[in-house]
Amino acid sequence: MGPKKDEKGQDKKKRSSAAAAASPDDDEQQEDTQEQPAKKVKGRSKKRSSSATGETPPPPALLRHQSTWTQSPNLVVMMLGGAAGPWYPRLVHGRLAQDQGCRKEHIQNCTHFRGGDEIHGTTGQKVKERPIASTFYAPFDLYERGKFDEILEGMVSSHAQNEDMAISEAMTSKMFEDAKTGVGLDLAAQILQQGRDHGIAGYNRWRHLCGLPKAASFQGLSDVVAPENIKKLQGIYKHVDDVDLFTGGLAEKPNCGALVGPTFGCLIGRQFHHLRRGDRYWYEDDIPPSSFTKEQLYELCKTSLGRVICDSSDKLQHVQPKVMLEADSFLNAPMACQGKHIKGVDLKKWKTASPNFIIPDKMLQESIERARRDITNMRDSEWNLWEARQPLPSPRLISTNMHNDVSAPHVRYTLMVMQWGQLIDHDIIFTPINKGYREQMNQVTGFVDASHTHGSDKCEQRQLRMLTDGKLRGTPNPLRGKLLLPTEQENHECQAPSGRCFIGGDTRASEQPGLTALHTLMMREHNCVAGELKRLNKHWSDEQLFQNARRIVTAINQHVTYNEWLPRVLGWNAVNLYGLNLLPEGHYEGYDAY
Repeated sequence: MGPKKDEKGQDKKKRSSAAAAASPDDDEQQEDTQEQPAKKVKGRSKKRSSSATGETPPPPALLRHQSTWTQSPNLVVMMLGGAAGPWYPRLVHGRLAQDQGCRKEHIQNCTHFRGGDEIHGTTGQKVKERPIASTFYAPFDLYERGKFDEILEGMVSSHAQNEDMAISEAMTSKMFEDAKTGVGLDLAAQILQQGRDHGIAGYNRWRHLCGLPKAASFQGLSDVVAPENIKKLQGIYKHVDDVDLFTGGLAEKPNCGALVGPTFGCLIGRQFHHLRRGDRYWYEDDIPPSSFTKEQLYELCKTSLGRVICDSSDKLQHVQPKVMLEADSFLNAPMACQGKHIKGVDLKKWKTASPNFIIPDKMLQESIERARRDITNMRDSEWNLWEARQPLPSPRLISTNMHNDVSAPHVRYTLMVMQWGQLIDHDIIFTPINKGYREQMNQVTGFVDASHTHGSDKCEQRQLRMLTDGKLRGTPNPLRGKLLLPTEQENHECQAPSGRCFIGGDTRASEQPGLTALHTLMMREHNCVAGELKRLNKHWSDEQLFQNARRIVTAINQHVTYNEWLPRVLGWNAVNLYGLNLLPEGHYEGYDAY
């Protein structure tokens, strides 16, 4: 269910209430009920009402300095720029605007460990800390005995950061720092500049789109921005309309039970609504030949990131069931990985399944043609906006004055919230930068489809595969543990003396140790699933084993994202508002090919 519009536009009162947060009591009540494994129900699920399956009208495209809003493909796009799928035409303009919404997760909490890489022992105590700047493309701790599990333990034990304007110095001064010169990138300034390069509208117009009143002055932001942040904004920007989306979004007070405020909640919520609705291979869809049976869906509903950690870590014996929430003795106590305390998928339901993936040529050709037309229109629009540009404060000035390094740990959410957010960021967006400017094309698939593990095209996929037993390649662990990620020498950012860095379905797998650990988990999970399928279906070929394991791991990736991660980032109110709830049983009927 997406946000509704009436004939004259959205009702202001309804839109304002849409941005409001759920109460803490509601958050806890829904959290306890939402994440329980669904009871098996016989028969097909009831047909949903038109309000649940009706199409969300696309909002107008907002481009900075345009005097009017122009109707265009769906603007609320997070990180999609070049997916040539059947729904692509709706998801073009404003990709970077939504990109900035989720990159908030990648950079602000993605201060990863707030400037340091925390290593925890198996009992949860912190045993080591490293500056994050020293680990960029240098995750070599994973070769040391016990370090893989210690990094995982750190992510489920340490606290994520609160939503605020603070960004670690590691991200604003030392990103990919040159060891010889000491010069590093300012990722916050880079994001601000990229938003301007793409002509993304200022924060004030985005908040108005999301149901908040458009501010006539800086004081008009006081409904969602604290007085101290308003004062900072006044010191940098000449007019309230000049405030960049990224900075304005971070300045908002977070909704209760969420990590983001109403504007980012609106943009991210809309994006993930359309990511699910427009995905032909979404795991809940009943669209042959790629759909799961109802019995298989029931099993997939049991999965959790905690189960994946139990299955694919080296030797972890206990973990809390909800790894994105801190462990406590009453509602989220650590459970033994052995046994049935942390439920998993019973792969016996796949004993006779056989994949048959066919995409009609006509559908592919139509998608490509629509993509070509939309890319041309975007380039023309951006060029016109560039010629009509107006002077704005320097992105570096904004970064150094607005986004200082201040630690404010969240009271309940663990670091895994941040780390899963970065993994999903890399699952759906990777845009090249040419001569300092960010391109519109997307180098990955643009869907929540575990391309971070399996690659985004057949060539990448073949390089990642063992081509036997349906498994993915790995590097033998020198300590005789489970496989690590494969390595390559073609990454020019690699800091290893040997020149070899880890590689996954996404080339950024070695960006920092926490990300590398999750990539490794997902690769191991794939191989674990493929191994069990091989045991159950000895007659299956390598291709059958690989494609079925890939489908299952993709479903796990989608389920964890919508069932565990989005409720933490957006809060349950936004999850309900934007129709992001997963079904307790039966198939999803909201797929829209256009």
